[in-house]
Amino acid sequence: KQPIPIVLAALRDKMLRLGGELADGTFTNFLPLSAAEHVVARVCEGEAGREPTEVVCRFFCIPGDGLDTAGFMFAAYATVPVYEAFFRGLGWGEAIDPMVTAWREGDRQAAPGRADDGDRASLGRAHHRPDVVLAEHPLDRHRVRLVLGQPPVDAGLQGQQPGRDVVPGR
Repeated sequence: KQPIPIVLAALRDKMLRLGGELADGTFTNFLPLSAAEHVVARVCEGEAGREPTEVVCRFFCIPGDGLDTAGFMFAAYATVPVYEAFFRGLGWGEAIDPMVTAWREGDRQAAPGRADDGDRASLGRAHHRPDVVLAEHPLDRHRVRLVLGQPPVDAGLQGQQPGRDVVPGR
């Protein structure tokens, strides 16, 4: 019998290292593409002589013209304290500061537009059309396996359903 693999969910550096040290894989959620190299480096530090383990990242697949939905989901995630710390640890603090402030002041409508346009567009594109973004920024070179997920029902999709496999060969 094959043992059941243990995959550790991790966001910040200490947990990423622990995943590399103890688990068969490390899972991170809502990872900005620009941070893939940083995340894998922390997992590798934890491996320290072990065989390489798996790094898995979940992206949301948003159908149609879903950039507004992607922006809202980014704001909703990045304003939760654990994800805020995650994004700040990746160097996104200045980019999310205006968004976090608006969200905490109760302005949920304006918050998604308050993040830095370049960073918001980068993350939004990754979650809107991962097939297009990954063609330009392949995660395979960073040992990251992609898992696509459907956004929450109340994320503004109005009955649309995301494709199950928009990244050929993954």
